[in-house]
Amino acid sequence: TDLNDTSDKIDFRQIDGDVNTAGVQGFTIVDSFSGHAGELVLSYDAGTDITSLTVDVNGDGQADMLVRLNGEHESFDRFLFGGG
Repeated sequence: TDLNDTSDKIDFRQIDGDVNTAGVQGFTIVDSFSGHAGELVLSYDAGTDITSLTVDVNGDGQADMLVRLNGEHESFDRFLFGGG
């Protein structure tokens, strides 16, 4: 099935946004990684028609998780975040 931007959700409540801090930390949507744990970047590649969601959970500025979505979903805002 396709991701529906108005009714579907992406649930991150069980994922720790900062593995360097005790407990389950939340996430922040940013334009690009800045070296802080808990950052999430959503970007679209028109050439491949793929939206990528990358997550940095340790603050090294590198993606620790990648989710690929078919189609353009840059305006998707139905995330469920846990923690802080």
